Amino acid sequence: RLLLQQRPDCDAPQLRAIRRGLAAVVPAHLLRLWMWRDLRRRACRAQDISVRDIRSHATCTNCTASHECVRYLWEALEQLPPRLVRRFLRLVWGRASLPSCAEDAVREEGFSIELGPRGDSQSLRTRPGSFVLLLPRYSCTEACKRRLALWLP
Repeated sequence: RLLLQQRPDCDAPQLRAIRRGLAAVVPAHLLRLWMWRDLRRRACRAQDISVRDIRSHATCTNCTASHECVRYLWEALEQLPPRLVRRFLRLVWGRASLPSCAEDAVREEGFSIELGPRGDSQSLRTRPGSFVLLLPRYSCTEACKRRLALWLP
């Protein structure tokens, strides 16, 4: 019981700092217009990122989106845990989350997929600063998944 009484007092300085920070960006009286879920979504973005959403931000440069190697990539990503999917997004696009709304997505370019050499022993690579994933021509989804798991730290 004593802990429950002291806990709010312990957190009070941190909560005041958070309020001041939010009020510096959005006037405090306008914060009341948002539901807490909307505010969290805009500030924190989604923790779980769907591969379908990532796919909608990707373009293919020297192949089509229906190419079997590109299909292997999406199938392999679907099988990975969410933390590795977030790492993939960070490596290929330099972001930890997807744009939070359609307006943000229109303003921002996605990333490109470019097919590389054949071979299941080839590693995925990115071109620094250009948001291009160099995707080797793997023979199957399992080969792509194995290389993705090695490539994602």
